Amino acid sequence: PHSGWGRKLSIFGFDLVPWSPEAIATLITGLAAVGAAVYVGRKQTAIGRRQTAILERQAEIQIRLAHLEKMKIRVSLFDKRFEVYVATQRMVVQILRDAAPPDNEAKQGFINAMDRSRLLFDDEVYKRLRGVWTDVCDIGLAYSRLRNSPGVSEETYQAAVESEARLMSGFAALGDDLSQLFGDKLILDEQVGIE
Repeated sequence: PHSGWGRKLSIFGFDLVPWSPEAIATLITGLAAVGAAVYVGRKQTAIGRRQTAILERQAEIQIRLAHLEKMKIRVSLFDKRFEVYVATQRMVVQILRDAAPPDNEAKQGFINAMDRSRLLFDDEVYKRLRGVWTDVCDIGLAYSRLRNSPGVSEETYQAAVESEARLMSGFAALGDDLSQLFGDKLILDEQVGIE
């Protein structure tokens, strides 16, 4: 007793569904839903792959930005270290040029740079700069004894001349290769600076 339009569907002798218009509509609707679900699933998979590619690209960009930021910090550190180098160079050049102790401006610039060096370099560089400062003080003393102390004994005068000559020789050697004072700390590469 069905509409007579369709016939019964059977598998292995079992009647499953009569082929009625409603059954056909239900079957077509189900197949369309399955087809739409497969289509949407494939689209979502493609979108997921594109999103994954975008995320991977964003991760690469973040890595590059982090590297760029690290390089900016390294350059900034180099600039600050180079300021210490320039203050030291300015004072040494002035001593060698004038064959006299540096002026107050050069001394103050060096003292400030030496103080900053504690934060910018390791202890070894600071100790070397302290040694340079000791030599600056010694050359000032020797210079003062030679120029401003009339009537000193020949022995005191000769000791001051030898001290000044030794110190000037040391400053000349330092001036020839000022970078030795700083070691590899003024090299701007991946191995030196920040980690």
